[in-house]
Amino acid sequence: MMLDTLGYCIDFDLLKRDALDMRSRHYHDTGEYDKAIGDLILIQKIIGYDHQVYSNMGINLIRKMEFERAIKEFDRAIDLKNDDAFSFYNRGVAYHKLANIKKQKQIWNELLNYLQRTHSINVNMQNVFFICRKSKVNLKVDIVL
Repeated sequence: MMLDTLGYCIDFDLLKRDALDMRSRHYHDTGEYDKAIGDLILIQKIIGYDHQVYSNMGINLIRKMEFERAIKEFDRAIDLKNDDAFSFYNRGVAYHKLANIKKQKQIWNELLNYLQRTHSINVNMQNVFFICRKSKVNLKVDIVL
């Protein structure tokens, strides 16, 4: 009986987390970034520290033009998962928005070199090159075969 009750509670928390996640994405898509962030905070209370939640909070903060706070959220995501290319990329976007091109260049070089080392050349890398060309940032990428 007790295990059934615990199982129900766990299922309920997972369902609640999934529902909050879907609602936060809806709020993000409709431009209601404060509400999206509120739901992400609730998700953190349910599941604890999660790199994806921090990353999603950072994305919403970029949309709110709160770039310093966004950088802190991406830093937290990277602390939890140091190979999170999306958080590295978006942290670079936040620095770009702050017009800190030197820091942006450093972060994106780290990302590009990581993608090269792990042979994860994908859309992320193409996006980085496109944005760098658009913002006239020259990157040095060490090619690793």
